Amino acid sequence: MSKVDPNIAHPNIDDFMKSDPSILLNIRLNIKGCLPINGMNIELAPNKEATYEHPKMPGTNGPTPHFSSFPRTLEVVDDGFFIDSKGSKEWVGLRHGCWELNWRNGHPTGTIVCGFDLQKEAKRNNVVLPSGCIYLAFPVFSKESLAVHQVEKSVRKAKARAYFKEKEIRLVSFRQTTNTRLKAKCYSNYIRALDRYDKKQKLVEAISRLVPDDVDAIAIDDDVVLMSQGTVWTNNDPAGANSGISNVLLGSAEARLTTIGNY
Repeated sequence: MSKVDPNIAHPNIDDFMKSDPSILLNIRLNIKGCLPINGMNIELAPNKEATYEHPKMPGTNGPTPHFSSFPRTLEVVDDGFFIDSKGSKEWVGLRHGCWELNWRNGHPTGTIVCGFDLQKEAKRNNVVLPSGCIYLAFPVFSKESLAVHQVEKSVRKAKARAYFKEKEIRLVSFRQTTNTRLKAKCYSNYIRALDRYDKKQKLVEAISRLVPDDVDAIAIDDDVVLMSQGTVWTNNDPAGANSGISNVLLGSAEARLTTIGNY
């Protein structure tokens, strides 16, 4: 088996960027849990470089550009909108869009990042989507790595269920035991079972945040799968874009495949 070189980009980047069909996505944003933005449709073109003015990108303009596809063309087909506090529809104009795929060789996941300029802030009550550079990030997997990690997630969930059952059995024993010496032992057994369950459940929660179920996985290429759940963040500091220290999380993003007919 050949050794994987971790200092180069994942080979899926080159293969994916040769794709001819564009990717049509419907995007929903939820800013700080209180400002939903719906109706946004975007088109990603893998084989077209973004030669126009666009925001600086975390991969291309960051410390590891050799892991990036470099910016590609993104068209906002339909602007998103939200309903303001007076019940009126307000449009959110994200402009100068581009996107990149960042993926390190040997790593199970990469990230598609979409960058935009928002000239006018979107605000409802005290919740604000600020003007400036806005980024959406969605994890991607190869189909093979996704299948492997989904199996691992299933195994962790099964072990967590087993530990939960053991914890409940130990708790019942503690509550039903009247002998003082045995009750102390039952309590100790319960605490150990509870600790095992808590540790395993944290592992389940950690992998669940990273590995989508099939219902949350979108096949965007023959061997590339996009996780439908992503994040929204901003970074208006060019130096921060290199280091990541100035990234500000704004909320969540959800993507789904759409078609021209659904526009």
